[in-house]
Amino acid sequence: MQHMEWSQKFSVGVKEFDDQHKQLIAMINKLNHAARERRALEIQKNILNEIVNYVKTHFETEEKYMRMFSFPGYDDHRAEHEKFIQKAVSLQMNSVAFGFVPTLEIVKLLRQLLEDHLLKVDMNYVDFFHEKGMK
Repeated sequence: MQHMEWSQKFSVGVKEFDDQHKQLIAMINKLNHAARERRALEIQKNILNEIVNYVKTHFETEEKYMRMFSFPGYDDHRAEHEKFIQKAVSLQMNSVAFGFVPTLEIVKLLRQLLEDHLLKVDMNYVDFFHEKGMK
């Protein structure tokens, strides 16, 4: 995975969410940098802990506002969140149990969070939250 820079294509136009999404890009870059230096295994447990904490915190934030404003796609969106939390926790548990997980699996999860969730699923709430005055 290449070094990534934040760009407007990732923006959902809600500062709190965008700031959290920037953390995702920082984690991708951190893992990428470590892999280039052949230190991915060294930082793996820390990055997995960061990912688990990130998805829980970020998803809780999104869901709080979805409930507050009665977002019509809440149940489906929450189900997507649960899938990612389960994947992240599973990788974290495997890392503890086996001492490591393939770095490619971590990269795959981060890429799914970015490309499948943020760029597709999260974009479904952009207009809704803007109509509610969130910026």
